[in-house]
Amino acid sequence: NEGGVARTLGQRNNNLGNIRINPANNWLGKIEDPDNVSGYEEFENIFFGVRALDIILRNYGKNSGVNTARGLVQRYAPASDNPESEGYISSENYAQLIADATGVGVNDEIDLTDPETRNKIIPAITNLESREDITVDDINVARNLTEKDTFSFKQEVIPPVPMQKPSSV
Repeated sequence: NEGGVARTLGQRNNNLGNIRINPANNWLGKIEDPDNVSGYEEFENIFFGVRALDIILRNYGKNSGVNTARGLVQRYAPASDNPESEGYISSENYAQLIADATGVGVNDEIDLTDPETRNKIIPAITNLESREDITVDDINVARNLTEKDTFSFKQEVIPPVPMQKPSSV
């Protein structure tokens, strides 16, 4: 609770895109938490969450043929998950937010395989989903993470090197 403002679920989970748990995704930096009842992934830090969001967006373009702001919102944040009647942003307004971020219309083509396009979309999503302002520098840090950056990797015990007998002089 910073300055009296409650942190969003995305902020608490380091999952600024509010990515749902999917057992098929073994995300780098994912925290396996049996007590997580939110239905959303938890990450070690925001960079791992941004990395996962970047990969999802890229894969939507590469593998699913998503190529418009409207198509992205229909896939990423369907109206069935975010009913307006419960106070969520409308799918149309969400699509317009993405379109505005990329400088195109909601039905104009966008290339989600292009990192520069995702650099414009990710901050729009994280701001809407979690009230968090992500920069291109943050996105680049996230894209460069490896397993060596994970908490579990850093916590591995490295066996001691056996002592060498001193050589006789």
